[in-house]
Amino acid sequence: MVDTIAVKGVDRLATGQGLNNIAFVGGQQTGDVRRAAELLFDTERASEAALLARTCAPVRVAKAFNALRGELDKKGWAKVGALIADPLRGEGRELFEEGWEDTLHREDGTVGRETNGMHINIVVDLKAM
Repeated sequence: MVDTIAVKGVDRLATGQGLNNIAFVGGQQTGDVRRAAELLFDTERASEAALLARTCAPVRVAKAFNALRGELDKKGWAKVGALIADPLRGEGRELFEEGWEDTLHREDGTVGRETNGMHINIVVDLKAM
């Protein structure tokens, strides 16, 4: 069983010290995928946020895809960004599996739970990092 209190404590310490990868894993290990996605947005990791949103937090897909498009536009790859389908805006809806609406409804029952069922032991000395 995940010790959510300990992992959330490590998450807070890691966030405060700018150790974003550790904070991200903390969000995932406690089942707080929305928190993990927001961390990716905050650290301007749009491609990772898009992948996480598509697989684990479908409600965040529009935000993630818009961030990814913006990142691609900044790099001069606007044509690539225009090809990204967004099922929430009706763009390329046929490219997503059937049952997208069901996926969105199921998210409320799975994202944000206290545990995602993984068993881990974490021993981290942040002062040593």
